[in-house]
Amino acid sequence: THMGNWDKVRDHFRSEKKDHALEVLYAIIHGRGPGEPGEMEVNVEDMSKIYAFKRLQHLACPAHQDLFKIEMDASQTQLLFMVGDTVISQSKIQDILNTSDNVVVESMSREERQLFLQICEVIGATITWHPELLQGSVSTLRKEVTGNAQIKEAVYGMMRPAEAPDHQLV
Repeated sequence: THMGNWDKVRDHFRSEKKDHALEVLYAIIHGRGPGEPGEMEVNVEDMSKIYAFKRLQHLACPAHQDLFKIEMDASQTQLLFMVGDTVISQSKIQDILNTSDNVVVESMSREERQLFLQICEVIGATITWHPELLQGSVSTLRKEVTGNAQIKEAVYGMMRPAEAPDHQLV
């Protein structure tokens, strides 16, 4: 019998996690849950999308988790959400950074791309688990994100290697 792409993707998940994984996958692709009202083109917040995809990766069987990747396209204008070699969703970098299409985003090194994704994942987790932060100011959200020691260390390791990682980010 012929297996469709969804059947192949579904086989990557632990049997007890398959239904939850498909709900998360549906939300990533369509921007909403299967039972929620809305239109097909409603987008989820891109930061939350990155976090949701990382959660989806952790629902997969350990042997298949490395098949779930977030990569930048060759021109570094989009993030590609991939399972194996199949792109299941994508997000424009300008949308993630909340800039206009006219803004040119400088090319990033491998380390910068990894750090960018890590920061997006932390912001997505923060937004998901603490939506009340969105009611406050941007500086409140920034404090929450920069309070992450791993990100702080990575930023200072790349940008200012001579400075101690406990330096206050502004």
